[in-house]
Amino acid sequence: ALVNNTIFASLAVKYDYHKYFKAVSPELFHVIDDFVQFQLEKNEMQGMDSELRRSEEDEEKEEDIEVPKAMGDIFESLAGAIYMDSGM
Repeated sequence: ALVNNTIFASLAVKYDYHKYFKAVSPELFHVIDDFVQFQLEKNEMQGMDSELRRSEEDEEKEEDIEVPKAMGDIFESLAGAIYMDSGM
């Protein structure tokens, strides 16, 4: 249950891994920035059952927050590297 893109992406933001992410896709950076801002606003970890929605106060509309797979992949890569380095 813990191997989940939402949880991994939340952990990547918590530990500021997004600051070291390099890519040439403006769209990806926009999605990552939206997710980071959402995490900072919520100030809590997002779990598997979290509703990733941002309420628009002026228009009373809700906006879905996309969880960038690249952020989850960063944390998953780090966890895998530690697992392999520690002798499994």
